[in-house]
Amino acid sequence: MNDSFEPIEPCEPIFPEPTPIEISPGRDPELPPLEPDSEALSPSAPPPEPIMDLEVEVEPEAAGGGVRKPPPVIKFAGSPEFNKPEWKNTKGFPSVDTISQYNSFRGGVTTPDRKRPFGVVVSRVGYSLYVAALRKLHRGHSEVDYRQAAWNFIVSHQIHHFLVDRAVSSLEMTFQVANKPLSQNVWQRFHQQLAGRSQHFSTLEESCGCAYSLRNAQPQHKDMALTLARLQPSGYQQQSDDGKQILMKPKNLSHQQAVSQLLGTYLNQSTSRRALGLHGLMLYANHLRGTNGDLFISDQHSTRKYELQVFMAK
Repeated sequence: MNDSFEPIEPCEPIFPEPTPIEISPGRDPELPPLEPDSEALSPSAPPPEPIMDLEVEVEPEAAGGGVRKPPPVIKFAGSPEFNKPEWKNTKGFPSVDTISQYNSFRGGVTTPDRKRPFGVVVSRVGYSLYVAALRKLHRGHSEVDYRQAAWNFIVSHQIHHFLVDRAVSSLEMTFQVANKPLSQNVWQRFHQQLAGRSQHFSTLEESCGCAYSLRNAQPQHKDMALTLARLQPSGYQQQSDDGKQILMKPKNLSHQQAVSQLLGTYLNQSTSRRALGLHGLMLYANHLRGTNGDLFISDQHSTRKYELQVFMAK
């Protein structure tokens, strides 16, 4: 009997080429980028201390959510930075992509861009507003709960942008392996095209991101996470209150189906078909629940893996 066999040899990994990237998903392209002014934090680190010298007024008193009640109107004061002209477009409450941003791991030329380091950047002012809104709308909780609920909602939303970015990169690399490479940097092209439209974001991606924040919320913070979701612009709110479905017509999709559809739109924005199982590329720790996505990315210059980091900005 011939016991010889073909030896198994490892193939070389493929990495996306670094490129200058000046865009962040969901963020109005006219807004200046958020520039980090803190040391990097782990996503699991305790939330930072918010700015305390501000007041928030809410009309009406009842919070939004539940059975699609209208969201409350937020009026804020205390810091002149809350009166930024660009925030007026959000009817008094800035979207999660106004007060935070995701910087792609693809960024840079030969070295990472120091002004836009890979990871999540959160505005201290915007985070403080989210905390203050929860303080006003959900009386009786501890200060720790307000901070943790706001922080988790913001960071989880931006983490989902990262998970999508990495999944799209996997799609791009798969086509390269097949010797049928896609146009360079499908992820960046997708968001550049959105930036040129009146609605500069993908409703599907932003709603999936808020749904991820809802699913990742700790049990004691579920109601507060839902309030923040219902304070977002309408294009961010197309998800069920538990984040497990994305609202569509004529039929809602599960979050897994919706993410598969989202990843397909990166390949073809006008497609009417959906590839099954693409949500597996998101690397959720629990694919059924769609929670706790893997936060690591391989470095093309070494064998190390890096965890996504969080930075604070003014």
